[in-house]
Amino acid sequence: MSTVLADLNLTVRTLPDNELHRIAEAGGPMAGHPQAHSLADKVKIPVLERDGQILGYWVLSDLTHMEPLWLAPEIRHQPKAAMALLAQVYTELQAAGVRFAFAVIDEADEAVIGPMAAHLGLKPLPGKLYGGFIPPKE
Repeated sequence: MSTVLADLNLTVRTLPDNELHRIAEAGGPMAGHPQAHSLADKVKIPVLERDGQILGYWVLSDLTHMEPLWLAPEIRHQPKAAMALLAQVYTELQAAGVRFAFAVIDEADEAVIGPMAAHLGLKPLPGKLYGGFIPPKE
């Protein structure tokens, strides 16, 4: 389904899977992102287009939120324990077909939990996390 905003000469639609690669060429935060097309079964990307050029997009992702990460103080400095936990987490995520996951670390806990997350291969993401409930379709 697409919507035409004639007064703005814009079309609003969701990219089909075979066009997801176009996001990497559009600009914005996904510019040059080579994996966009590989997530076809996990993303939907509504776009604003004018004459075939993408002028805006919003990536909707089916992502896994890993929360909370906790290690008892007595094992926090034992990398082998954390890596064993990570291996089990990866086993579960891979079995479920998950390709990207994220965790929220409170700023107050970042000094302690941040290095643990980094050691496990997680990287800080840009921006602040926002959330909200989506009203049901009437």
